[in-house]
Parts: sequence; C-alpha cells; structure tokens
Amino acid sequence: MTGTALLPLLVPGHLCGVGLSFFGDWAEVSFVADRALPLGELLPKLWEQAVRELEESVQR
Repeated sequence: MTGTALLPLLVPGHLCGVGLSFFGDWAEVSFVADRALPLGELLPKLWEQAVRELEESVQR
C-alpha cells in the first residue's frame, strides 16, 4: 500500500464514509454506510457508474 485516505473521517454522526487505498498504479475503494442513510446500499454501484462515465468522457 502506498497511501490511504478516509473521506470524511469516520466520526460519530456521519452516515457514510469512503476509504481510498492506493497500491502503486491502482486504487481500491471501500464504503461504510449507516443503515439510517437512505439508499446507502447504492453507493458502490453509483461510484462504479460515475467512474465508468468519467473514463468514457476522457477517452473521447
């Protein structure tokens, strides 16, 4: 692992957090969501969709 970031830092009261772990030339994303967050279970799929759209726009 070459780096890590928590967005935002997981403190009491936050309903979700995203962890980014960097491994050289690739990264891994982790999600933590409180069940109180409406539709929080959709965060990983929405992230994948946004990354795919960004990649497609850069390739044009």
